[in-house]
Amino acid sequence: MENKFNLNNTYSWFENTIGKSVTDSVCLFFENRFGVYLASIGENQTPKETALLKNEFFYTTRVSIKNKQNAILRVTSDFIRIVFHDTFGSNGPLFNLENLTELEQKILNSFAEFIIKDINTFLINENETAKIDPTNKTELNFVFLIKNKDTTCGKISLTLPLNRLEPVEIKKENSFNYADFENNYTYVNLFAGCAKISLDDLKNLSKDDIIVLEERNIQAMTLKTEFLTREFKVKPDSSLMLDIDEEDEIEEEIEKQEYKENIMPENKNLWDDIQIELGAEFQKVKMPLGELKQISKGQVVELGPVVHNEISLLVENKTIAKGDLVIINDKYGVKVTEVFANKNDEQNAMPSSSADVPRTIGVNGVPPKKPQEAAPQKARPAQTKQAPQKNPEDNKEEFDYSNFEE
Repeated sequence: MENKFNLNNTYSWFENTIGKSVTDSVCLFFENRFGVYLASIGENQTPKETALLKNEFFYTTRVSIKNKQNAILRVTSDFIRIVFHDTFGSNGPLFNLENLTELEQKILNSFAEFIIKDINTFLINENETAKIDPTNKTELNFVFLIKNKDTTCGKISLTLPLNRLEPVEIKKENSFNYADFENNYTYVNLFAGCAKISLDDLKNLSKDDIIVLEERNIQAMTLKTEFLTREFKVKPDSSLMLDIDEEDEIEEEIEKQEYKENIMPENKNLWDDIQIELGAEFQKVKMPLGELKQISKGQVVELGPVVHNEISLLVENKTIAKGDLVIINDKYGVKVTEVFANKNDEQNAMPSSSADVPRTIGVNGVPPKKPQEAAPQKARPAQTKQAPQKNPEDNKEEFDYSNFEE
């Protein structure tokens, strides 16, 4: 046998020849009562070296196939116990291979000979000496699982010399072209970017607020599949742009101060300034395989209608809001359309002075540009109305003289 033998490329041949022969022989010998399945094929392995056969006890039969070579059949004690109990009506709970009767041994030897006789069809005839390599001492071990009503009830191990077999390798053919699948679809996740906002902003997030994704520019996104995570280039969609003017540093500082004094509640907690990472991701976008292939090659992809799908805002992989993708200057943003708040938090939440005012949230919770807001009215001390003063004379109690009238 040549050294070019490859078990991976010949497994199908062994399954359709040796495997089918053993399956048919077991079913015929025991009147089709069991299911037999080829579980593994190994080279030069003893039963103790085979994972499926560890800690098993066997009845071993050696059958001559001439030319001083043998086939070895091993049957596990579990399978023998089930067969003999069912055949002879024995209900004893214990079974020992050392106590087999002469009749039981004869049955097992006949079973082994019956299997090898059927396998002879696939063995090289001893007269074809040119095909038999005497220097090849490799042996193949086949392990079969025997099942009864979907329950594994035993195993069979069959050992054959490799130089008596002519396995046929699978023919490799390019029967398809990758271009045939370009119009087929798959589902992927698209990661648009992330931003860091304060815990206070997160708690007060409401509809029409805009989250600016500072960690990503508008020419890149990240694709996520079960086996692939890759950044790719995209062509920005001009229809997503919002008309928001830039502000200079002075206006930004003023706005930051007003944000702290007027919008933030006075009873703000110390941890409200903690920065939370917020991710923006399209969930399960349907994409053609052709576009997926372009992404893998680093080409610029025009997402088209994909970017008009709803996008989710995530904190630690939990969706806290949904919105629409927008472009603000050279950054992506998410305009919030729906916020998923805890019902208990909604009932116990205090009304916020900015709840009805849409905000644009950027770096460190400071908006790069916010719509013009009306200055909040400062609270004035309530004026206590004084009761009208009475004349001391009015405080005198009037006396009723009607009882003295005659």
